[in-house]
Amino acid sequence: MGAHPGPLDHLRGVSPSPAERRAAELLGGQDEFIRRRRSHGAEGETFLRTLGAMVEQCEARWGIRVVRTPWKLSRSFVAEAERADGTPCVLKLDARAEEIEALRVFDGRGSARVLDLDAERRWLLLERLTPGTTLASLADDDEATRIGARVMRRLWRPVPAGHTLETLEERGRAFERQRPVFGGGTGPFPEHLVVAAERVFAELPVGVEPMVLHGDAHHYNILHDTIREGCGRDEWLTIDPHGVAGDPGYEVGCFIYNPNGNGPIPGDALSPLKAPDPKARVARRVAILAEELGWERERVRLWCLAQSVLSGWWHAEDGDASDEEVAKMGCLAVAQLLYDMAPSLAHALR
Repeated sequence: MGAHPGPLDHLRGVSPSPAERRAAELLGGQDEFIRRRRSHGAEGETFLRTLGAMVEQCEARWGIRVVRTPWKLSRSFVAEAERADGTPCVLKLDARAEEIEALRVFDGRGSARVLDLDAERRWLLLERLTPGTTLASLADDDEATRIGARVMRRLWRPVPAGHTLETLEERGRAFERQRPVFGGGTGPFPEHLVVAAERVFAELPVGVEPMVLHGDAHHYNILHDTIREGCGRDEWLTIDPHGVAGDPGYEVGCFIYNPNGNGPIPGDALSPLKAPDPKARVARRVAILAEELGWERERVRLWCLAQSVLSGWWHAEDGDASDEEVAKMGCLAVAQLLYDMAPSLAHALR
């Protein structure tokens, strides 16, 4: 098996079933996904062991054929599939409950459509966006930013009563978990950035009508589609929503520091930190987002700063970054540019 955990490791000395061999084929090259699933103990092992059977159940239930897993998997299992008539689709297993709720609210407006689902098992059959090129593939950063803002605006809908979406208040509590880890301080995270981010989450949403947000609407989650029935035009649509309820200002945050230079497109031409003048690129994005959304630039700056810092903390909290790696994070470098861009940033909420 080598140094990496394989999907059939748990079957050593045992003859695997056809379903288990199928799962092994679909998970070929997905070492990091396998490691992440196994880090959840018995639950993760059970998922890997039963994955092939779940795929076969979905194929029989929805009349599909699962073809391959061309993407680097993170949390959920996602694979390309085809319906009996050849229509392309996507199968997603172990989707977040919040993702399912958000997709229902969006109902294909600015997002991939749900073709069928099992909400209890958290299985999704989704529209496959074709050709599916990402917004990161564009050469013009201004154009990409305008497209991103317009797609976000199409998504937002009032939060339904009795929703179970994650709220921004809950997301902001991440900083409460951070300080105990570092003995009451902020460790490798610059304290002035953490303080600014904490205050944004605490004070900016006041008086703003909460909306259902994507929560992760960056360049890699906005895809080009040309075949949607009845569309009559090319569209840019989102995939993989987190499903968040709160101030729409939060939505622009992850867009500001992406592409991060480590994505699937070599070079990531739109990466703000690879621009000749990173501060000018970030400032330009802030200006375009504010213009397209009809907001004050300061609101955009502050939410972008807050979400950039939060993203860095998530990576550290999940064990994906050491203290040394935190210091080199692109999202924190962008947060510092935003902090320096306007002298009022540190005092805007006082």
